[in-house]
Amino acid sequence: MKSISHYMRNILTLALLTGALALLLSGTRGAGGQTQTNSLPSPPARAVKPSPQASPTAQPSASPSKDDEILDDIDVVRVESNLVIVPVSVIDAAGQPVQGLTVKDFRLEEEGRVQEIAQIGNPEQVPLEIAILLDVSGSVDARFAFEQQAASSFLKQVLKPADRATIYAIDQTPRLELKRDTAEIAATKIMSIVPAQKATAFYDTVVDAAKYLAQNTPERHRR
Repeated sequence: MKSISHYMRNILTLALLTGALALLLSGTRGAGGQTQTNSLPSPPARAVKPSPQASPTAQPSASPSKDDEILDDIDVVRVESNLVIVPVSVIDAAGQPVQGLTVKDFRLEEEGRVQEIAQIGNPEQVPLEIAILLDVSGSVDARFAFEQQAASSFLKQVLKPADRATIYAIDQTPRLELKRDTAEIAATKIMSIVPAQKATAFYDTVVDAAKYLAQNTPERHRR
């Protein structure tokens, strides 16, 4: 009886082990099927075409600014002067002129730089350029003859043969009566001018006369 009982136990144990193994295999298959169902197929490999690299483009050169164009249009005029006349007078404590001065007694500077003094001369020997402005308006009608006489006498007494005078009439507009000429001719011209009896452009005449002297005065002449 013990043999039969022991035999039956072995059969029962074997049956239980077999059932457990069957359940284990069934679970493994089920898990494998679920994994296969949920997994997505890998996409086919595709060749990736490299994107073309952008070729460097030439940068346009900066166009000249308006200021540069203006500077290019401006003509620079450089004038070199070898001799400049500088009027000077020296007096002592009593107000009397100091005589016998030489070049070594003076020091001349321009913008902090020492300039060479070529010589010291008498200013009376340097030709003079002047402009006489004669008012011909009606406001001086009563004194016009006196004005003419005063200007004429001034020219004859002050100007030297090398000096030159220019005559302007202060009329409604600046009127050039005589271009630079001798004192004798200028004095005669003044006496022949007739008053205009109109308003006068005084400041315009002053400007015109100053420009005329600046443009027509020879080198080494005073004005």
